[in-house]
Amino acid sequence: MTGSTRFFGLALLAGSGLLRAAAPESPAGPCDPFAGTTPPARDLPGEADRARLGKCDTTALYFGIERAPESRDARLCAMIELENGEPTGLPLHDAGLLVSIYANGKGVARNAALAKHYACLMTQGSVDVGPLFDRIDRAVAGRAEYDGCADTAGGLAADECALVQHLVELSRAHEARRRLVQWAVAQGDFTTLRSAAAAYERVRVPVEVDRLDHLTNQTWRRAVFVEQFNAVLSALKAGAADASGADLEQRDRELNAVYQRVLREAARRAQENSLTPEVLQPRQLRLVERAWLVYADACEHFRAMTKSALPARALRRLLVSQRIEALRAMFFQVGVDEEMEPIRY
Repeated sequence: MTGSTRFFGLALLAGSGLLRAAAPESPAGPCDPFAGTTPPARDLPGEADRARLGKCDTTALYFGIERAPESRDARLCAMIELENGEPTGLPLHDAGLLVSIYANGKGVARNAALAKHYACLMTQGSVDVGPLFDRIDRAVAGRAEYDGCADTAGGLAADECALVQHLVELSRAHEARRRLVQWAVAQGDFTTLRSAAAAYERVRVPVEVDRLDHLTNQTWRRAVFVEQFNAVLSALKAGAADASGADLEQRDRELNAVYQRVLREAARRAQENSLTPEVLQPRQLRLVERAWLVYADACEHFRAMTKSALPARALRRLLVSQRIEALRAMFFQVGVDEEMEPIRY
């Protein structure tokens, strides 16, 4: 074979690919086995579901925020969210919530493959899914509940988890209030106390909930307001005849000192930022204080009317302690950088 013939033969082989080195196959990623996994048809939303759910709130449906939990509708809503857009990457929305639903078997059979499919959609290759898959396997095996917020170290995911936690707390507080109000109405004239409590909350929200603060903290503060009124009604209902008001005078002095401190700092900040309308004004604090005094009087009137076994001093101590706690929570808002011991009720 001549040189030219040999060269021509090599060229033909090269052209045919027979002399090319075989390209190494890229190793399969952990998500590859689940890329084509799809839910069974019975789990998918139909047209009637899409029309019924509309602009649904997946998180509220799943956790029962201001409503009873609805696992089925939460699943359908999450799937509709995925149909309408890309995964958000958040653990309590769309694909992230479907991980929880299929790992924990909420309204469906536990399914590790589907949970891992949605975990891969949620993460989009941004994290090592190995630990996530391990938690899914433990949940599907029934050894532990899958918690989508367990590994959130920061960022939007952690913010969402904290916000949802406070929303759930707020929802439960409202449900507890509903039951306590039913009891209070049955005791007689609850109108005065109910009106005073509503007026107090109405004026304190724009003052004590920092509008420039994170939504998570705003939600937490609102939950605290509801829980404080619940605590008063619970104490009146239970009677707590052994409750002590022994340190009431000390608490009253502390309340006055904390109130004057917040009022003084608010006045200073308002003067320094006179052109900023969002800055808290001292007159707003005084309005809240007047509303609290009316509310406290209404609580005592209701206690006396219902002949509650809760002593008057014990009720007053509870109300004063709650007000101190509310004012201390405003320290950061008015520029006081100070750690204080928590109130002991």
